[in-house]
Amino acid sequence: MLPLDQTIFDKVATHLLTQNARSFQHANGGICAYRGVGGTKCAIGALISDEHYTEDIEGLTLVWGDTVRGRIARAVSLSLGVEVLSPGVLRLLQDLQRLHDKNPPEKWRSLLLTTACRFELSPKVLFPLELYEDVVSIAKVNQDYVALSHYTRGELNRLNLFDDNERATHELVSLAIKELRHGPTQ
Repeated sequence: MLPLDQTIFDKVATHLLTQNARSFQHANGGICAYRGVGGTKCAIGALISDEHYTEDIEGLTLVWGDTVRGRIARAVSLSLGVEVLSPGVLRLLQDLQRLHDKNPPEKWRSLLLTTACRFELSPKVLFPLELYEDVVSIAKVNQDYVALSHYTRGELNRLNLFDDNERATHELVSLAIKELRHGPTQ
């Protein structure tokens, strides 16, 4: 079983990259919403189950100043099946909420990579599975970091997924080599 912070990151990253749109209360934009127009959900909204969602949480933030907003944190913790969210998980949730609320979808993949690195989480869900598997296969045959990086950078440039392909290359190659040494990551 994955640690809670990795589970949250994977679920939110997958949701945001699949939805590829911000969640707003109104069709013309405005205020971000946990549940928005057209069935969209923000980063935190993606973690709140239907059972624990109520419209009266709209407009509230997870954290206000130094105070954790109890209703939203409680809806998330109940939805995730945990009693209390740790301070580290709350920081991750804040980061993911800010990422959704303050940035356009075309920036999300790169910002999610930054978040994964900052919180020491695996960024595996950010890379196309086929590319990840190719890099691991090549690494099994040839563990030359320079050659592997060259191939990976070329593919990432071709796919145009990240703002910073150098950083993405480093993370993907490191992930592949780590998998070879320690077994598959989640």
